[in-house]
Amino acid sequence: MAEQVVILGANGRFGRNAAEAFAAAGWEVRAGTRSGRHDFGFDVAGVAVDAFDSGSVARAADGCPVIVNALNPPYERWTTDVPRMTESVLAAAGQPAPR
Repeated sequence: MAEQVVILGANGRFGRNAAEAFAAAGWEVRAGTRSGRHDFGFDVAGVAVDAFDSGSVARAADGCPVIVNALNPPYERWTTDVPRMTESVLAAAGQPAPR
Protein backbone atom coordinates (compact mmCIF):
# COMPACT_ATOMS: atom_id res chain seq x y z
CA MET A 1 0.00 0.00 0.00
CA ALA A 2 1.31 3.44 -0.93
CA GLU A 3 2.06 6.12 1.63
CA GLN A 4 -0.71 8.71 1.94
CA VAL A 5 -0.48 12.49 2.04
CA VAL A 6 -3.01 15.30 2.06
CA ILE A 7 -2.01 18.59 0.45
CA LEU A 8 -4.02 21.50 1.90
CA GLY A 9 -4.25 24.35 -0.58
CA ALA A 10 -3.52 22.00 -3.47
CA ASN A 11 -4.72 24.40 -6.17
CA GLY A 12 -2.03 26.95 -5.31
CA ARG A 13 1.44 27.02 -6.86
CA PHE A 14 3.24 25.27 -3.98
CA GLY A 15 0.38 22.84 -3.33
CA ARG A 16 0.09 21.79 -6.95
CA ASN A 17 3.84 21.17 -7.23
CA ALA A 18 3.87 19.26 -3.95
CA ALA A 19 0.96 17.10 -5.12
CA GLU A 20 2.72 16.39 -8.40
CA ALA A 21 5.99 15.49 -6.65
CA PHE A 22 4.30 13.15 -4.16
CA ALA A 23 2.24 11.49 -6.93
CA ALA A 24 5.38 11.01 -9.06
CA ALA A 25 7.07 9.37 -6.07
CA GLY A 26 4.23 6.85 -5.83
CA TRP A 27 2.30 8.34 -2.92
CA GLU A 28 -1.48 8.29 -2.68
CA VAL A 29 -2.33 12.01 -2.79
CA ARG A 30 -5.42 13.83 -1.54
CA ALA A 31 -5.72 17.30 -3.01
CA GLY A 32 -7.44 19.46 -0.41
CA THR A 33 -9.21 22.45 -1.96
CA ARG A 34 -12.19 24.59 -0.98
CA SER A 35 -14.42 22.85 -3.54
CA GLY A 36 -12.72 19.46 -3.66
CA ARG A 37 -12.06 19.99 -7.37
CA HIS A 38 -8.76 20.29 -9.18
CA ASP A 39 -7.57 20.23 -12.77
CA PHE A 40 -4.41 18.18 -12.33
CA GLY A 41 -3.30 16.00 -15.22
CA PHE A 42 -2.13 13.28 -12.83
CA ASP A 43 -3.90 10.88 -10.48
CA VAL A 44 -4.92 12.46 -7.17
CA ALA A 45 -8.14 12.37 -5.17
CA GLY A 46 -9.86 15.69 -4.58
CA VAL A 47 -11.28 16.44 -1.14
CA ALA A 48 -13.22 19.54 -0.03
CA VAL A 49 -11.67 21.30 2.96
CA ASP A 50 -12.69 24.32 5.01
CA ALA A 51 -9.33 25.43 6.38
CA PHE A 52 -11.01 27.34 9.23
CA ASP A 53 -12.79 24.20 10.49
CA SER A 54 -10.52 21.77 12.32
CA GLY A 55 -13.06 18.97 11.86
CA SER A 56 -13.04 19.48 8.10
CA VAL A 57 -9.24 19.42 8.01
CA ALA A 58 -9.16 16.34 10.25
CA ARG A 59 -11.61 14.49 7.97
CA ALA A 60 -9.51 15.37 4.91
CA ALA A 61 -6.35 14.14 6.65
CA ASP A 62 -7.88 11.00 8.19
CA GLY A 63 -5.44 8.12 7.71
CA CYS A 64 -2.70 10.30 6.22
CA PRO A 65 0.56 10.29 8.18
CA VAL A 66 1.68 13.42 6.30
CA ILE A 67 -0.13 16.77 6.06
CA VAL A 68 1.35 19.41 3.76
CA ASN A 69 0.11 22.88 4.67
CA ALA A 70 0.19 24.88 1.44
CA LEU A 71 -2.65 27.18 2.49
CA ASN A 72 -2.00 30.73 1.37
CA PRO A 73 -4.68 33.37 1.86
CA PRO A 74 -4.34 36.79 0.20
CA TYR A 75 -1.52 38.78 1.80
CA GLU A 76 -3.84 41.40 3.29
CA ARG A 77 -5.57 38.63 5.32
CA TRP A 78 -2.45 36.85 6.58
CA THR A 79 -2.64 38.31 10.09
CA THR A 80 -6.23 37.17 10.56
CA ASP A 81 -6.42 33.99 8.46
CA VAL A 82 -3.06 32.27 8.89
CA PRO A 83 -3.31 31.79 12.67
CA ARG A 84 -6.84 30.34 12.37
CA MET A 85 -5.82 28.03 9.51
CA THR A 86 -2.72 26.91 11.38
CA GLU A 87 -4.77 26.05 14.46
CA SER A 88 -7.01 23.84 12.29
CA VAL A 89 -4.03 22.08 10.73
CA LEU A 90 -2.31 21.53 14.09
CA ALA A 91 -5.54 20.19 15.60
CA ALA A 92 -5.89 17.75 12.68
CA ALA A 93 -2.31 16.64 13.24
CA GLY A 94 -3.09 16.05 16.92
CA GLN A 95 -0.84 18.83 18.17
CA PRO A 96 -1.83 21.69 20.45
CA ALA A 97 -1.77 25.15 18.91
CA PRO A 98 1.19 27.28 20.06
CA ARG A 99 0.35 30.05 22.49
